[in-house]
Parts: sequence; C-alpha cells; structure tokens
Amino acid sequence: MDGSDSSHKPIILRYHALGALEKTVLTAKRAVTDALVKDIIKQMKHALSDKALPIQRAACNVSDSIYPKRRTLTL
Repeated sequence: MDGSDSSHKPIILRYHALGALEKTVLTAKRAVTDALVKDIIKQMKHALSDKALPIQRAACNVSDSIYPKRRTLTL
C-alpha cells in the first residue's frame, strides 16, 4: 500500500493484500529487514485509521504477526 490513493481501491482488494502481507511476514520472519519492518509498521498505523473495519482488522493481524508472542504465566 503506497498511501497515495489506496483508499480508492476496493476494500476486498486491500483486505486480501494485507492478508497476503501477514502470511509473508509469518513465513519470512527472519528475512524481513529492520527498515522493512519500520515501513510496514508505519503503513499499518495508517491502515488502523481507515474507515473500513476489515482493513483495521487486517492491519491489526499484520502488526500482531510482526511482534513475537509472549508466553503468559498462568497461576
């Protein structure tokens, strides 16, 4: 997503593009450079303010796939 006129693209296209990005990040987690992670995070912050709720959800999924999962301590 380049940010220039991506909001004019159909929501379903943007949603599936974010889904593909999520799968790419999960698959190639160690190959993603720091600069690329920084750019992805910047784009996901922008996508979180989108009017379309599916885009917000997909942006959350991508952001969640970037950060490692923490183990929770259960008592």
